[in-house]
Amino acid sequence: VVSTQSTGKPVNAISGHTKTVFHLKFLDTKTLISASVDGTLKQWTYDSGQCLRTYKGHQSSVKFIGLDVVGEHIVCGSEDNSLFLYHEALSKPVMRHQLPASTSLLGNPAGDQEERHVTSVVVVGEKLCAANDAGVIHILTLSEDKKLKHVST
Repeated sequence: VVSTQSTGKPVNAISGHTKTVFHLKFLDTKTLISASVDGTLKQWTYDSGQCLRTYKGHQSSVKFIGLDVVGEHIVCGSEDNSLFLYHEALSKPVMRHQLPASTSLLGNPAGDQEERHVTSVVVVGEKLCAANDAGVIHILTLSEDKKLKHVST
């Protein structure tokens, strides 16, 4: 973590994951979320580097891919082509949504569901966009019954 208000020297070095960290997002101005290929998300205090919570919920060796934060919620994609929604205060996911098997944008079959994985996730307002390795962008919204619903593919 490097402060932009200083000489560029690190403010803190945070460690705690057992494998490569590949995504970072601020939950707020004092709290950082990290995603690692060790299969966990972690919530850290920005200044002290203290781990406040470890988020788990994936089965087998599925890793987190794509990460975004909206309010008190954290959304991430997975190698099994699903999305996981976490509340910042809970270590287990509050929702899992399996994206449908897709056809690539070129019209070629995209392969088996197990072969697809989410490559990017972004949340804007109440819309969630998730792209996968078939080149398909799924646009979803949270419905009144608290489930993700496809708006378009």
